[in-house]
Amino acid sequence: MANIKISDLTAASVAADANEFEINEAGTSKKVTGSQIKAYVNSADGALASLNTVGSAQIDNAAVTGTKIATDTITASNIAANAVGASELNVSGDGTAGQVLSSDGDGSFSWANAGGFFTQSVTFTTDTTVTSANAGKVYFTSTSNLKLTLPAPPGGTDVLAYGIVNDSATDLIVEANNTSTQYIGDWLGTALIQSKEECIIVSVGSNWKLIATNAASSINIVQFTSSGTYTPDSTVSSFLACVGGATSGSSPSYGAGGGGYAEKFYASPSGSYTVTLGAAGVQGGVSGGTTTFGGTVTVNSSEDPGAGTASGGDWNVSGGTGGTTSGGRGGGAGGAGRAGIGGNGASGTGSQAGAGGGTGGNNASGYTGGAAATTQNGSAYNLSALFSSFTFNAGDSVTPGQTVGAGGGAAGDQNITKLDGSTGLLYGGRPGNQASNTGYYGYQGYCTVVEFKG
Repeated sequence: MANIKISDLTAASVAADANEFEINEAGTSKKVTGSQIKAYVNSADGALASLNTVGSAQIDNAAVTGTKIATDTITASNIAANAVGASELNVSGDGTAGQVLSSDGDGSFSWANAGGFFTQSVTFTTDTTVTSANAGKVYFTSTSNLKLTLPAPPGGTDVLAYGIVNDSATDLIVEANNTSTQYIGDWLGTALIQSKEECIIVSVGSNWKLIATNAASSINIVQFTSSGTYTPDSTVSSFLACVGGATSGSSPSYGAGGGGYAEKFYASPSGSYTVTLGAAGVQGGVSGGTTTFGGTVTVNSSEDPGAGTASGGDWNVSGGTGGTTSGGRGGGAGGAGRAGIGGNGASGTGSQAGAGGGTGGNNASGYTGGAAATTQNGSAYNLSALFSSFTFNAGDSVTPGQTVGAGGGAAGDQNITKLDGSTGLLYGGRPGNQASNTGYYGYQGYCTVVEFKG
């Protein structure tokens, strides 16, 4: 082969197997064909000319990035068996034996116990908000004066269920996500799981139901039968003070006036409140003592025959006026209360006694006692949903020729469910007693506090 510069050669149109190439073999010029060169390269470097697959040895470290992989091109067949573990998923930790992955609803996962409800507990020592991710768990506390807030019910046919164990010395407040619209059992907004009690709580539609529990209303009542001090505990978020006045004793001629009534709502309780119950008036027309609450609410005793009055409350109502006489005995007046003002007693005429006043402003007339009120007054604090029943009383009627008058009606002994499940009374107003030959004693004042928990 002539000694010619490569740059002087004419370029071939294509390299072919038949082409000849000059090589140096141990200092001697020799020739090889394209076929010989191809065979040598393929045998040494993995048949690059016909390469259909790339092995890991042929790819440099970190050479393949996400931008070099087409979207949706990796399928299950491209992933080795057992290659995907917890570190490749959006989940924290490895869980424990027997747990399964549960969706958190946001693209992430949590480990949850398999095999049904109530296989895992959550202990809480502060006010806690329950999450839907913890459905099926038992919430346990031995810490007093706590509140457990529920998530929003899922609605429809979906259900959330939780176990609750209150091992503390006080009632546990359970509060709905929306206290204005959601019921927990029979109670709007909140319910109480009593000390050393447990229950299951389940969402049904947009509300919650309680199963196997002695849960109580989120209200409680405290009644004073003597003067003292009211101190709300830490579970009381607000309270309503219902204060009724004492009544005077009646005289031989006049019926006693009905007791007054006041109520005041305390939205943010603080400290203690002094309660003074006015003493009952003695016979002979002697007025009773003044009833007060917290130094703010004052209900004066009725007189003979004047009505008892009230001041300092959000709503203040007077009792009825006792009946007078022009020969007979006057009827006692009705007491004020949640039905409103008391009814007036009827006056006696000649040798005839007058009847007793009713409630809600229903006055006595001659022989006939004033009627009982049938509803609570619209100005009273709305407690209708919290009572199992309420009753207002009528004034007593008299018979023709009766010489001793009749007592007026009391303004409603209203039943309310207490925390221990028993039924208590929200006392109404005090009636005035009728006239008699010597007169009757009056009634002591009263105070009832309705506590709202939560």
